[in-house]
Amino acid sequence: PFAPGGRYFSLQNATRNADEEATKEMTKSAVECESHRVHLRSLVLAERKAAYARCDYLSREWQHGLWKDEVGEATRMRELRQSPSSIDAIDSDAAFDSSDESPARVAPEAPSGICARWREKIVEWKYQVVDRFDLDRDVVSISTFYMDRYISKRYVDE
Repeated sequence: PFAPGGRYFSLQNATRNADEEATKEMTKSAVECESHRVHLRSLVLAERKAAYARCDYLSREWQHGLWKDEVGEATRMRELRQSPSSIDAIDSDAAFDSSDESPARVAPEAPSGICARWREKIVEWKYQVVDRFDLDRDVVSISTFYMDRYISKRYVDE
């Protein structure tokens, strides 16, 4: 049984081969793990760079700044419409009627405070819709990205 062709010898070879395969797999797994660790570390370092820095567009200060910009724009548009030189330039039939002034054109009220809770409710609603209609959940991520970009540039009241 202890001869090279015997059962004990073949069992010993099989055990050695299994150990070698397991060691190779563990080494391969460790290399992959280290590769992932290095990749994640580089992503974290990239996120800390100024190019990835973003303002907190939900903060009261940021929203107040957007509101002030919108109020300024609404005021400038109203003054432009009321100035005699602009009225002369416009055909008298197409002149702006101040009674038609829509709420969107009037200066908005002071910010009531868009907050993270408001955004969270919208995202939860989006997930409910996506789940209800069996859509790809990536739709929520993409639409939230665009919503965030819009809200960071324009004043939006609750």
